Amino acid sequence: MRRLLVAAVAVALLLLPGVGARAKPDGPAVATTPVQSTSGAFSWSAHPVAEESAFAEPSIDVDHGNRIYVTAPGNGVELWRSFDQGVSFDHTSITAPNGGGDSEIEFLADDTGLTADLEVTDSAVSRSTDHFESWTQQPVGIEQDRQWLGHKGKDTVYLAYHDFVAEAELINRSDDGGKTWSTTPVFISPKGSAPGNQDVQNDVNQGVNTFSGPVVVDQHGDDVYVVFAISTAEGNVTTGVPPFGNPSQVILGVSHDGAKTFNLTPIFLGPTGTLAGLLFPWVTLDAAGNVYVSYAGRPTADAPIDIWVATSTDHGDHFGKPLRVNTPDGGSHLYSTVSAGDTGVVDVAWYTGTKPDPGDTTNNWFVDFAQVRGANTASPTVSQSRVLPTTIHKGDICLNGLLCILGGDRSLLDFFQIQVGPDGVANIAFANNASPDTKQRVWYARQTSGLLAGNALHDVETAAVTPVPAPSPGSGGTLPATGGTRTGAALAVLVGAATMSWLKRRRIIRS
Repeated sequence: MRRLLVAAVAVALLLLPGVGARAKPDGPAVATTPVQSTSGAFSWSAHPVAEESAFAEPSIDVDHGNRIYVTAPGNGVELWRSFDQGVSFDHTSITAPNGGGDSEIEFLADDTGLTADLEVTDSAVSRSTDHFESWTQQPVGIEQDRQWLGHKGKDTVYLAYHDFVAEAELINRSDDGGKTWSTTPVFISPKGSAPGNQDVQNDVNQGVNTFSGPVVVDQHGDDVYVVFAISTAEGNVTTGVPPFGNPSQVILGVSHDGAKTFNLTPIFLGPTGTLAGLLFPWVTLDAAGNVYVSYAGRPTADAPIDIWVATSTDHGDHFGKPLRVNTPDGGSHLYSTVSAGDTGVVDVAWYTGTKPDPGDTTNNWFVDFAQVRGANTASPTVSQSRVLPTTIHKGDICLNGLLCILGGDRSLLDFFQIQVGPDGVANIAFANNASPDTKQRVWYARQTSGLLAGNALHDVETAAVTPVPAPSPGSGGTLPATGGTRTGAALAVLVGAATMSWLKRRRIIRS
């Protein structure tokens, strides 16, 4: 029945492109007085993207001209743009017929921009060649939850997502820069060709609960990576909110043929009682193609929740022992996000709570950062820093997704994002509902001193855009120490049927 519904939805959803134009922004670009701070070996400048930005779960991307884009789910894809390296932002909404779900943004090597807006039955993917002054839009993929965009060069684009009917990870591809897309997705899991019985075991454990992380693409080969976390069959009965068990395993889908087929590489396979992937695991590549997977979790049932980074130097086929990157402080650590630049250099960000239990209502939460150097070696070094000196959230963080309506604070939603730009500077977008007042806003933080990670836009060799002036003293150095619409009865029926299954699944997560 489930597989038949997948086929029915795939046949019914036609790719009918729409056209959009940038609405008049909400007033002029907003520049606010930033909070300047120094912590450890790094300094930061942070401020809201706008006074009125009551959203959460922000994504961030930086194009080759060092223009900064922040998105969040709202009335479609809420978009804030900065053309002055984060000093000021303007705003618009990229709406879709049935959108307003999860949002995502990605820029290709020629600075073509793509956003994805979750519509449940698919994602509305918008494409712009003028920094989102205007765009075209079309539905991509089949019924889905938590979608991510990745690219190679200026032509190849991937949309990876969790299919909530088949309960598997799927991926669609475009070979013309997002103008047209494949209509039949490829299974990442559980239908890959993993060695041993990993496919079978993954299918059993994946059950009804998956935490889908990003897709990344090696710019110098055919390697495509998609990371996700799953529970266990036993955990689905005994942990979390049965039958939605707590995530305790992190898996990397690995393709060496441009996402035609996938193997599954285990990063962490914890027994029941452990945690891994709170709330989403993350993946990134450095300039040499080394693969880094980061996740929040605890390796034993009685351990604290920490942030871990695992490294592969053989294109994702094998990983070393995960490295804890946060300083043990007696608190809890969630929502890991990573961005790599030069070989062996990885920037990591996460939320830190002052109590060991994320559900403790007396928690104070902060945005923390670490830079790992030599991450591809046996002797990595970690430098940690606090991005904002004041708390961003007070109280618990509920990890039960939509079921949090029965109790728990989900105001921050399920993730935030770090992105290293072409100048090597770390850029972070995060949700903040505790400073300077209790009003929720999307905030932006920019690294202003400390070692640079190096250019994280690894497709620059093929870019044909205005070059970015090199920072002083250059990439990899150190910054100065300065402080289309579609309607119809058939679609309505499919939307209703898919939504019921979608809501059942999203009792546990909504990214």
